[in-house]
Amino acid sequence: MDFPETVFTNDLTFTLYSPEDDTEYEFCLVACNECGKSPKSDCISIKRSICETPTVPECITSELSNCGIRVDWYKTSDGGCPIDKYNIYVDNSDGFPVLYDEDSCGRLANI
Repeated sequence: MDFPETVFTNDLTFTLYSPEDDTEYEFCLVACNECGKSPKSDCISIKRSICETPTVPECITSELSNCGIRVDWYKTSDGGCPIDKYNIYVDNSDGFPVLYDEDSCGRLANI
C-alpha cells in the first residue's frame, strides 16, 4: 500500500481525529534516528463503521411499592456505538410529560 500521508512524532501514541465513516485505515511504523530508519513494522487495519440509531428498549416492566414505581427494561442493540444514556418520559395522567435523564452512573435527574 502506498502511504499518502506521513506523520512524524516523538510520542508513543497517535490519534487520528475525525476519521471518515466507512473508511478503512492502515497504520505502520518506522523508527528513525541519526543512523537511519528501521524496517517498517507490521501494519494494522481498522475500519470506522457508521453508527445507527439504537433499537427500541424492550420488555419494559414496572413494580409498585410504598416508596415509588420501579421501571426496568432490557438493554437494546446499540447500533454500533455505545449507548450513553436512556431518556425516560413520564406522563403524570394530566397530560404533562416530565422528562428524566439517566446519567452514566444510573442516577435520574429532572431536566
